[in-house]
Amino acid sequence: METAYKEHFLDRSLDLLIPVPSHPKRINKRGFDHVGRLTKSLSEALKLPCFRGLRRDRDTQPLFGLDTHERVQNLKGAFSLSDPEALAGKNVLLVDDVMTTGTTIRQVSRLLRNQSSVDRIDVLTVARVPRFLGIQ
Repeated sequence: METAYKEHFLDRSLDLLIPVPSHPKRINKRGFDHVGRLTKSLSEALKLPCFRGLRRDRDTQPLFGLDTHERVQNLKGAFSLSDPEALAGKNVLLVDDVMTTGTTIRQVSRLLRNQSSVDRIDVLTVARVPRFLGIQ
């Protein structure tokens, strides 16, 4: 992720990294917060602070196998911000593990736009599912 950041975002002025959170129930089941760990490692390597005020309040069903409309409905109201004022005027980098259709990123970005005065949102994921796999 550090290499991808340096290749694609080095020319950007970024203020904060924001991990896309899993629900605490999923973190407990898995035994660790995988996106949180990725973001923490990236934060340390890049010397950029990590914002931990994005929360997943609702345990949504897995998105795999859902069409775009079902994904949107599944994620509605799933996320919240604990300190939106901390994002005022900031350029942020959302960090997630996998982007399939982009529904999660769009929902989180919409929340950030509507509830904070964030200036710019960029996105970095570990993997991107190619469209040709037929996943909508």
